[in-house]
Amino acid sequence: MSIVYYPDEQYKKSKHVVEQTMAKSQILSFTGGGDLTSNALSVVHSYPGDWIIKCIEIYFSSSSNKTYSVSKLTGRQIVTGANDRLYFNGTVSEKIVLPSGFYTGATLAAALKTAMDSTTAFSAAGMTPFTVAYTNGVFTITPNAGNIGFDVYNSGVVGGKNSTGGHVFGFTADKTPAAAISGVAVPGLGTLTSILAASSVATQNVIATDSIFMDVDDAIQVDFSSVSMTGQYKILYSPA
Repeated sequence: MSIVYYPDEQYKKSKHVVEQTMAKSQILSFTGGGDLTSNALSVVHSYPGDWIIKCIEIYFSSSSNKTYSVSKLTGRQIVTGANDRLYFNGTVSEKIVLPSGFYTGATLAAALKTAMDSTTAFSAAGMTPFTVAYTNGVFTITPNAGNIGFDVYNSGVVGGKNSTGGHVFGFTADKTPAAAISGVAVPGLGTLTSILAASSVATQNVIATDSIFMDVDDAIQVDFSSVSMTGQYKILYSPA
């Protein structure tokens, strides 16, 4: 779970029962597709909360053979104000705020590197460029020079003192400044689990209506092979 709720933070943990009931009655959709003649299609969709896939529809313009798949992608959802903040210390003490969105282990490492490299204080101290790696489920942060540490709780600021995004990277405890720091393992970020798939089939229309529960850290990935036809998809879902 990518979101941990802190009693001293303002982010609302749960919705009122009326909000929950209204949300569940909503049917939302993701749609997409296009001409597959020159390019294959690979698209990822996510929702910033728990959600339920109600129906998956796929339509192709030709009965010629094609390959397609729809998969559950495990990662981490960064939600503004809920799990986007990290406090680092060492040669320089700085707050990092990550952009909201869905990430795999590799893209999450890249996003953190980008945020740290663009921090003026880190650059001035010669700590950039950072190396942020996700290897065997473990995130490791290495500055170009100097030492880097991590604070679970920063008592030196007013408001927003928790590193709400620390656990996303496996940083569940303070880290003493060092030449590199690593969190505990956060395995499986980027793992695909098949929902439906077919290889070299003539099928033109596919409709799957089984309800599939997705938590905030699950996305759905749609892949169509490159072939001389158009392909379209629609995914119907509702908040859980």
